[in-house]
Amino acid sequence: MKKADYISVLITFVVGIYAGGYLYLTVFAPAAQSLEPDQEKVLQLSITGELYGGCRSACQSFHVLGDASFRYFYTLEGSAKQKKHEGKLSRGMQQRIDSSFITEELERQSKLVEKSDCSSYSDGIDVTYEIVYQNEEYLIDSCTTAADGESELWKTLSDIWQDMASQ
Repeated sequence: MKKADYISVLITFVVGIYAGGYLYLTVFAPAAQSLEPDQEKVLQLSITGELYGGCRSACQSFHVLGDASFRYFYTLEGSAKQKKHEGKLSRGMQQRIDSSFITEELERQSKLVEKSDCSSYSDGIDVTYEIVYQNEEYLIDSCTTAADGESELWKTLSDIWQDMASQ
């Protein structure tokens, strides 16, 4: 090989290194980073819902994180084994959660109250939601707290069940 051939191979190698580095920094690295959930958002919101009462050992439950990923646990009728369904909430449900979760409303509905007519007392079903929102914990229960069944917050929490089941 002549000296010009060596220079050609060297220049090709250097250009390849620069082109590969450029592609990595502009295409692959940002794409990989967007696949990871925003950890701060994940930590800012967590919703755990659990049915209790007449459903006994077949009660459904779920856990939703701030990145809208969820785990939904349920038992099929006639089966003793609990099933797990994982996925991501629909975009519409994510927007409803963002708009209906207001700190004052969460505080109001998580105040403890005494009720004598809970559904779970007579073999019915009640629901409890443990919510972490903006690093504050709230417990909303259809039996023991001031949950308002007509509020937008309660309707959104109730609709999460249908959103998960429809996926």
